[in-house]
Amino acid sequence: MGSKRGILIDVKQEGNDVQITAKIPVAEMIGWSNDLRSITEGRGVSSLKDQEFQRMPVELQAEVIRKIRQRKGLAENQ
Repeated sequence: MGSKRGILIDVKQEGNDVQITAKIPVAEMIGWSNDLRSITEGRGVSSLKDQEFQRMPVELQAEVIRKIRQRKGLAENQ
């Protein structure tokens, strides 16, 4: 989660199930499903809940915009 600028809030384990509660910026959630499936060998599931809006740090904006445009197949300067 640290690599995704996330904040760990809680971890609960019941048998083989682990529930992790964290705050992670939406911009960092790109590719999250693939990452989760990869690290859990396809067994992990997740749910997202929008909790609050916080402004993205200015130094990260250009890179996030570039990634979104690349993912959608858009030119970089549209």
